[in-house]
Amino acid sequence: MKLYVCSTYYHALIACVKQLVDRQEADILITGYIPEGAALARRIEESGLFRRTVYIGGVEEYVFSNAIDHALFYHRKSAAAIEKSFPAGFRFEDYDEVNIFHDGTWMAHYMKDRRLPYRIVEDGLDSYKILTTGPFAHMLPQKGLKALIKRLFHIGYLYFGEDGLVREIEVNDLDGVELPRERLVEVPRKPLFDALRPEDKQLLLDVFGRPEVPPVQGKTALVLTQPFVEDGLMDTEEEQLAVYRDIVRALRARGYAVMLKPHPRDAADYSGMGVVVLDRTIPAEMFRLAGVSFDCVTAIASTALFDVPAREWFRWQDGEMRRAQQNAL
Repeated sequence: MKLYVCSTYYHALIACVKQLVDRQEADILITGYIPEGAALARRIEESGLFRRTVYIGGVEEYVFSNAIDHALFYHRKSAAAIEKSFPAGFRFEDYDEVNIFHDGTWMAHYMKDRRLPYRIVEDGLDSYKILTTGPFAHMLPQKGLKALIKRLFHIGYLYFGEDGLVREIEVNDLDGVELPRERLVEVPRKPLFDALRPEDKQLLLDVFGRPEVPPVQGKTALVLTQPFVEDGLMDTEEEQLAVYRDIVRALRARGYAVMLKPHPRDAADYSGMGVVVLDRTIPAEMFRLAGVSFDCVTAIASTALFDVPAREWFRWQDGEMRRAQQNAL
């Protein structure tokens, strides 16, 4: 029996696609990291795709009292605190395979606390090729005396298999992945989507929503945002908005009618930019399933860039548009 642990819309989408293609008995856990996650869990449950759909809106995280408590008792007490959020009858130990998409979430911590094995499924399309420049660079394998002590005494958390708990790490494409190769396994996402039947695509549209894109005159450009403030990469919302204003101006100068699709966790208010703001909760991958395309798609760091059908793709780097090659980060 498989379990998929999801903390973003993309995670849930990939879990659903895998389930549609594999047709195996499996459960799915939707966590409170996902905005409006309870509603998503209800739609997944109504689809009948999984044997059981579990929703956990939040956990009671244990806060250690001193250094000794942290070093000696933290993991046991943390596991006990997180277990209080589990619904009746739910146990990770009941699954033969637990798939986790993000190794730094509550449930990944719980697996580490309890020393339970699991698999990691790549967090986004080719997202492990840009780990060093993203908000989760701190999760990469560390060197030095401090890192050695952490490994020896299980202090804090180690990621991507350094703690010996990860059976394998599934990635879309092995080339350029910024992780040690010994646990990596390549499972390309494109063949999974290509294997979907028309009725499978309709089920996904029912669960995740159909993008509503109003008709416009002329060339269309879509901007995919990132939650830079939420991820700690920018200090203020205004700083983030200023960057996207520059992008919008550059696209308009090229003659595009601009639409903007916020990341689901991006809480910035883009309503004052004079652009069409699309539903942030619908995964960018749904444009393809809905048969929606654009003349141009632009992003700064979003790995969903090439999942949106377009004539050309651009990355915004150093204050200018740079053409990006499909399937190349």
